[in-house]
Amino acid sequence: MIHVGLLHDEVRGGLNMQNNLDKQAIPVIDIDRYINKSVTFILENYSTIVERNRTISDRLRQLEVSDVQLQKDKNNSRFTSFKLPTNHYTTLSRYAVATLKECNTTDTLFVHPVATSKIEQSLQNPDWNPNFNWRETFCNEADKNINVYHNGEFTIDKTVITYLKDIPKVHYVSGVLNGVYMTSDGRTIQEDHHLMIDDMVLANKFCEVALYYIKRDFDQNYKENLETILFTDKLFI
Repeated sequence: MIHVGLLHDEVRGGLNMQNNLDKQAIPVIDIDRYINKSVTFILENYSTIVERNRTISDRLRQLEVSDVQLQKDKNNSRFTSFKLPTNHYTTLSRYAVATLKECNTTDTLFVHPVATSKIEQSLQNPDWNPNFNWRETFCNEADKNINVYHNGEFTIDKTVITYLKDIPKVHYVSGVLNGVYMTSDGRTIQEDHHLMIDDMVLANKFCEVALYYIKRDFDQNYKENLETILFTDKLFI
């Protein structure tokens, strides 16, 4: 865990040293918003960043959780549903173990992710529909579950995924001068929420991206490219 106040020190220090933007008195809640936005951006672009920035790729890979067997939730005539982990952000890979009862054969199936809007089309498409003989099926994620389709052709015994952990939002409540911390959606936060990782180099990268967003929004002359920040080895503010 990295104290949220340290993140604020890094961001405000970068503003003072580079652009003196802190004169505009950016509120604590806005600093949190920019930090959280940077974390979300890096998680959303995880695969690309890992491929292109060798320096932080190993550090980002610490957020991966490998080969987790999911808890079965429910089954119907089309799919078997499994619960995703509570700290799940996005699934990186998945497979299922299934049984074709008519010949008592059990094997591993490759599971393709399919958009929810494409489910009906996929069930009708012979190239995509669940097929034990080809050892392939598909899935979609909804309501914190993953639904693995069998279409009544076989049973899904288990599903195993490798996933990227979520990083909860930070909130620097003790840094607010009036002691009232209300989020944009109207929630009141009562205590500090710190950055739930232990890697300061990765935390610095979050701060760098947060600085980019702040300077882009407040400085009309700012010309830095986000890709330069993400894909260079300049890791400290």
